[in-house]
Amino acid sequence: MKLGGVPKLDELLGDIEPGGSTLLLFTVGDLGVDIFFNFLKANEERAMIFATPPQIKRFLFDKRSITKAKFIVLGEEVSPENLFETTDIVRKLAKDSYIGVFFFQPPLFLFHPVEVVQRFFAQLTEIALERRFILLAILDKRFLKEREIAGFEASATHVIEISETISGFAIVRGIRVKKFPPSGVSGFYRLISGTERLPWVRPLDEGALVYLLVMLTMATAFWYFSLTLKRLERCLKGCKKVLGFHIIGLSLALLSLALWKFNYLSSLPPYIFHVGAITGSVLYIYPAVKSGWLRLEKELTAQITALLLAVPVFFPFISSNLEEITIFIAIFQSLVLMVIRWFYSMNMLTTFEKKNLRTAAWLIVLSGWLRLYQLTHGSACLYYTAFLSLFIPSVFLLYSAIVVYERISRWL
Repeated sequence: MKLGGVPKLDELLGDIEPGGSTLLLFTVGDLGVDIFFNFLKANEERAMIFATPPQIKRFLFDKRSITKAKFIVLGEEVSPENLFETTDIVRKLAKDSYIGVFFFQPPLFLFHPVEVVQRFFAQLTEIALERRFILLAILDKRFLKEREIAGFEASATHVIEISETISGFAIVRGIRVKKFPPSGVSGFYRLISGTERLPWVRPLDEGALVYLLVMLTMATAFWYFSLTLKRLERCLKGCKKVLGFHIIGLSLALLSLALWKFNYLSSLPPYIFHVGAITGSVLYIYPAVKSGWLRLEKELTAQITALLLAVPVFFPFISSNLEEITIFIAIFQSLVLMVIRWFYSMNMLTTFEKKNLRTAAWLIVLSGWLRLYQLTHGSACLYYTAFLSLFIPSVFLLYSAIVVYERISRWL
C-alpha cells in the first residue's frame, strides 16, 4: 500500500505493510501534512484520528470532508491530564480500524514533558503491532531537541523528515526518508507544498489575535514616548539620536515577535527570534542608560527581582522544550519595566499619570508570573488571563504616552 501524496516518496517507501507499521512524519509547522491526507481520505471509514488541539477535527471535517473516521479529541473524549487513557480507547477502536493518525502538536507538550509523550508514542506503536494496523504520526520537530527526536525515531518503523533551509534569500523545503527497512536513509528532495495553512498555526486564531493586540498597544505607547523625546530634542541634552535607536529597536523587536508567534521562517530555532526581540529592546533603552536618565531605584529593582524570581520557582515544572521561552519572558518583560521607569522618571507627568505607570509596572510583574504558571499547566483560561494582565498596563502606558505627547506639543 502506498501513501499517494508525493510520487518520489512513494517510490522510496514502496509498499507499506499493514501489519503494525508505524510512519512518523517530522515536520515544521504544517509543512507536508498533505502527504497523509490522501491516504486518510481513501481509508476514512476504517480510520481513527487522535486530534490535539480540537481545531484539527474541525479542519478535517470542514476542509477535507473527512467525516466517517472515529475521532479521539484531547480535551473532549480524553482529559489532557489523563493522556494514557487514550491507549485503552485505541485498543478498542483498533478492532474495527485499519489506520490510526495521531497529531502530536505543541499543546500536548504543554501538559506533559517530552519523556511522557515518548512513552505514550511507544505504547501506541506496540498497540499497532498487536492489532496489526498502520499508525501514522505527525510531530512538529521545532519544539524538540535532537536526543528527544531520536527517542521518537526509535519506536517507529518508518521516519519521514521535512526541513527548511535558507539558500540566499530563498527558503528551500525538502523531504527525505530518514528511516525505513531495508534501505535506510535517502537524500533530501525538494518539496512543493500548498499555500493552505492548518488552523493551529494560522495567524488569525484567538490566541494570536490577543497576542497581536497586546504587542501593538504597547508598541504604539513606546512610539508616542519616542515622539515625545523627539519634541524635546532642543530642550534636553542627548535627545537628538534617541529616535534613531528607537525606530531600529522597536522595529527589530516587533518583527522578531511577529515572526516567532506566526511561524514564519519556521526553519529557524525560536531562540533566534528571542534574541532579536531582546536586542531590539536593548537598543530602545540604550540612550537612557548612556545619558544617565535611567537609574535602578528601589521600586524598579524590586519589580525586576520579583519578575526574575518566577523563573526558579516554575522552571523545575516546565517541559524542557519550553525552558527557553521561560527565560525569554522574564528578560523581555524586565526590559519593558525599565522603559516604563524611564518614562516615569521624566518630569512630564501628573500625579495621576505616575500612579498609572506604577500600577502598570506591577501588573506586568503579575502577568509574568501568570504566564510562567500557565506554561506549567497549559490552560487556555490562564493564557488569556496572563495577556489580560499585560493588556491593561499597555492601555495605561498608551494613555499616559498620548497625554504627555499632546501636552509637550502644546508647550513647544
